[in-house]
Amino acid sequence: MSITVFQANKIITMDPDRPEATHVAVRQGKILGVGDLSQVSGWGDHRLDTTLADKIIMPGFVEGHCHLLAGGMWKYLYVGFHDRIDPDGKPWSGVPSIEDVLARMGQADADLPAGTPLIAWGFDPLFLMDRRPDKSDFDGVSSTRPIVVMHSSFHVMTVNSVALEMAQYTAESDIDGIVKGADGAPNGELQEMASMFPVMRRLDIDFRSLGRSSEAVQAFGQVCNRAGVTTAADLLNDLDDQVVSELQALTGAEDYPIRLVSMLNAMSQTAAETTKLALALKSNSTDKLRLGGVKLVTDGSIQAFTARLRWPGYYNGAANGIWSIC
Repeated sequence: MSITVFQANKIITMDPDRPEATHVAVRQGKILGVGDLSQVSGWGDHRLDTTLADKIIMPGFVEGHCHLLAGGMWKYLYVGFHDRIDPDGKPWSGVPSIEDVLARMGQADADLPAGTPLIAWGFDPLFLMDRRPDKSDFDGVSSTRPIVVMHSSFHVMTVNSVALEMAQYTAESDIDGIVKGADGAPNGELQEMASMFPVMRRLDIDFRSLGRSSEAVQAFGQVCNRAGVTTAADLLNDLDDQVVSELQALTGAEDYPIRLVSMLNAMSQTAAETTKLALALKSNSTDKLRLGGVKLVTDGSIQAFTARLRWPGYYNGAANGIWSIC
């Protein structure tokens, strides 16, 4: 079995006992050892590859919980707290206050045709501790077009009055997740899918399609690559025959930058059907597409305070989440 020894300017090992090295020995796609040339040569006959001799090698990160829609969401306006780089390499500065969020949305509003929804994403009120925005904030951006701001957890959105009216939400609406103000009327914050879906349907925001297009899958790989992620778990996918075929083709390209672990949605069929389908999917795995895993739960978000917690609940006294499945 052939061994290749890669030489680098520096190898960052993440091992405190040997934080740096210069050579790594690889056999059958797996690392045998890391050290200097004399140390890794002990594995036996090898081929020395110097194509990375002036580069830095480091371990790839493994992202254990993400979704392919992280590639598709870049079609919308980013309003997150942290600096990000989009799939094309464009840097986006974070927005550190509600006022900055509104200013960025105001600029986008000025560029949109009349009647076109303004959709933004990445917002995280945890970093803006003074208050949570409501419909009145986004009504100030526009009182004529629907506005949706998807929180970074993707379990909560905040919308303006136009979007609430499109969903026909009123003080009488009795859906878990419609947050209401002191006046009893919806204040614009919608928590979890039961309350978010009517708005999403009317504005044609489809999480599944955002993660299914070839453009989204390609963008997802680029986003991972720019963050140093080499293996990512797509943690909910229906994985029908067409999706699997497309994922095999896209991830099978020589330049696709990550290994994708796509988990079957167990809520779309019975337990017996899920078992049969998962076993069949496993046989379709490739080097860059790993199938056969199953996601068995639907959950809320601790970050967004929509998850149900055991005693003693949330440290800040937030209400104890929403039952997504009863």
